Amino acid sequence: MNLYIIVVVLVIATISGALAIRILLRRLLSPAQAEQAERTVPFLLGSIGGFFGLVGGLLLSSSWSDLRALRQSMTEEVGALAVLDRAVSTLPPPLADELHRNIVAYLQSVVRVELPEMATGQTDPATAKLLSDIWLTLARYNPKNPADVSLRSLAMDKLIEVAKFRQARIVFRRERLPLMLWVVLIASGTAVIIGACFGSLRYNAPVPPFLGSLAGLIALILFSIHALHSPFQYQLTTPSSEYTRLWAIFRGPEAVTETAQHPPDTSARQAP
Repeated sequence: MNLYIIVVVLVIATISGALAIRILLRRLLSPAQAEQAERTVPFLLGSIGGFFGLVGGLLLSSSWSDLRALRQSMTEEVGALAVLDRAVSTLPPPLADELHRNIVAYLQSVVRVELPEMATGQTDPATAKLLSDIWLTLARYNPKNPADVSLRSLAMDKLIEVAKFRQARIVFRRERLPLMLWVVLIASGTAVIIGACFGSLRYNAPVPPFLGSLAGLIALILFSIHALHSPFQYQLTTPSSEYTRLWAIFRGPEAVTETAQHPPDTSARQAP
């Protein structure tokens, strides 16, 4: 489902629930009880609201910083792969051709297979095998002159970087906020909404619009924290098309044409 549709449905549902709770409380409580709630609830509401704002703000800030770091890591994965391809292109044939084919196949596998699969919580073992094939090919190569020794060393360094960047996005996909933290967030947000309902029972307009705005904002904060911790599911990471665009920038437009003409072999892929 589209991210914006989910947000709209969630916000509308939360606003409707908050207004329904207020209507129910106005029917159940007597005027004296409503007056008592109006005098006592704001003291507690301020403390709980401050706590929710502090925790929610910290989580939003840290989650956004983590997402930016993930996007940077994914960009650097393409950059390291382009430098690796440049380095191996000057090695003796047919080694250079074999490495180039494997590098292009790895890029295609990431763009067409692994990134879409990560949105469903899976990874592609064939992509890992392609990375291993590049590693084994370089490891078995015995350079004959100092220039080739330097190029092989550079290629190995960049290959290690590619592997680290791939590991970073896989690990990020598996990280989750602890359940206890979600309980605290949802409970404090619910307490703020219910407290606002109790504190405004004797008033009419403009209380309902402001109460609805408060409920919608709390729902939006909670969902934003969830979405920032599940960026592959909600397509908040670097998109697959960006990988191809960056490859064209770093490696050259002819590389994009080549990747489009030679799709990766998926016959050996197995379900994770």
